Amino acid sequence: MEYQSQEGAVVQTQDALVGVVRLGRKDYAVNLIWNPAESNGARLRDQACDAAERFAVDLIALRAGGGVFPDQYALGDLALGHQSGMPALAASVAAQLTGSLYGAWRLTDAVWWLVGVGNDGAILYDRAAVDEAEIRLTFEQGLATQAWDQLICPDDWQVHDSLSAEQNEPELGAARVRLKRVKHDLRALLVRGGALSLLAAAGFTAYSLWPSEPVFEQVLRIPAAVRPLSPPPPPKPWLGTPMVEATLKTCVDALLSYAPDASSLPGWALQTGRCDGTQVRYQLARQGGNDLWLAPLAARLRGEPAVTPSGNDQATLSWRLSGVPVQSADEPNPDLSALQARVKTGMDQLGLPVAFEAVSGAWSGVRIKVTLAGSLLLLSPLLAPLQATVLREVSYDQKQRNWTLVAEAYGPLVEPAQAE
Repeated sequence: MEYQSQEGAVVQTQDALVGVVRLGRKDYAVNLIWNPAESNGARLRDQACDAAERFAVDLIALRAGGGVFPDQYALGDLALGHQSGMPALAASVAAQLTGSLYGAWRLTDAVWWLVGVGNDGAILYDRAAVDEAEIRLTFEQGLATQAWDQLICPDDWQVHDSLSAEQNEPELGAARVRLKRVKHDLRALLVRGGALSLLAAAGFTAYSLWPSEPVFEQVLRIPAAVRPLSPPPPPKPWLGTPMVEATLKTCVDALLSYAPDASSLPGWALQTGRCDGTQVRYQLARQGGNDLWLAPLAARLRGEPAVTPSGNDQATLSWRLSGVPVQSADEPNPDLSALQARVKTGMDQLGLPVAFEAVSGAWSGVRIKVTLAGSLLLLSPLLAPLQATVLREVSYDQKQRNWTLVAEAYGPLVEPAQAE
């Protein structure tokens, strides 16, 4: 499928957002703000119109689930080039899905798009930008928010278990969810807090009449640039990831348990083992072994690990792990400096060196790295109390009998001035 930007229709904001892309001969709206319908008895359209009124935007899209998926509505922004009648790209992709999807594509030379459709069919992500790094960071932060049935991204992002975006273009269903113009009721705005006086103070007095409606049915247009839609907060990278203490114990046990299996294959030497709570991977180095026999031999091992040739006479055995509880705590660490000081003091008392490194991204963070010859379970009492922390990797060098732990603790959102 050929992708082409719409000339003059893609309006970029300071964040280099994109509102419209052309797929084939049709223009689609992207970067819509999707909201779940509230279970308060109000009609979906009424909820969408109320939200449009509150945020002073003129476009809505209704996505009624009919009991198959949750009802949703979306808000569009004229400043991004959205227009009435324009189909929502995320809804068109979601229409043909039977499971969850988390995908990122380069739609044109200048447009990157991220879409996420949850297990229940709800649209969770609809993000387009000209900056690949922005889309990639958002993609990586959302990976752990749930288990995705399909992961699609560019090959050079090297995301485990993902499909190639270059070979799997977005599949579109029916374009039934389209943007519609909202008629704002001026009287309702006046009742809601003296909007007329506020608009007059701001210098906006442009009202239009709809000829086919009574005189009191007026349309109030507030330029979206005056009150722009704020993008949703970035995903919290720790949510949905395996809990640190449980991951540490699971990884230590699994690495020790599967080491004899991984070292039993003739012609292959055991290298470093790695674990992140979702899988255990042991790297193998060829020592006279045959690629043709590697997979059949590995299939006889306990747990039937997956075999991945990695070139240069290397291969990897992978065992899936399950049952590790995931994090649901919503709040980040309020003070990363204090957290770092506590960890440093605890490591000093254990006589262990520890390295710290700042983590870049929307959320402030610090990376913690520890290497020791004894069991990593020694660190469990120190790491267990840490909130908003992701255990990125536990590695084990059987030859040297060394263990290494890498974890990341997250703090408040980075202020825009700091992020630049």
